[in-house]
Amino acid sequence: MKENKYSRLDYVYICLMTILTIIYLFPGSLIGFIFMNDLGSQPILIENPYGSSINHSIAFMLITIFGLIKRNKKIFINRIIFISLFSLILELSHFLIPQRSFEIIDVFSNLFGIIISIAIILVLRKWRKIGR
Repeated sequence: MKENKYSRLDYVYICLMTILTIIYLFPGSLIGFIFMNDLGSQPILIENPYGSSINHSIAFMLITIFGLIKRNKKIFINRIIFISLFSLILELSHFLIPQRSFEIIDVFSNLFGIIISIAIILVLRKWRKIGR
């Protein structure tokens, strides 16, 4: 029997990346349509002065955590680079998609979510070593 080289975490990561890609490339707000029946509205998960940019941080934090858990150093670095470039490409795609607009604060929010995830993973790894 052939052994599967992917873990369940890999499948969750791939599914989350696919869902995020669909949401980013959909003309208009797919989330707004699902929850508020309005393609022009972006739901705000947490009230804040920056609007829906907090949604970007939360999404990329979740994806990055699933992408980095149980990774060796080489894959860890490669995934960070990939997710960072992927977030930039997705945001730049908004120049081409109708009813979407590029916002630099969203790029920074994506990167902020990635950085927070890296910090969480590194702290948890260090904590686990201390606890042993």
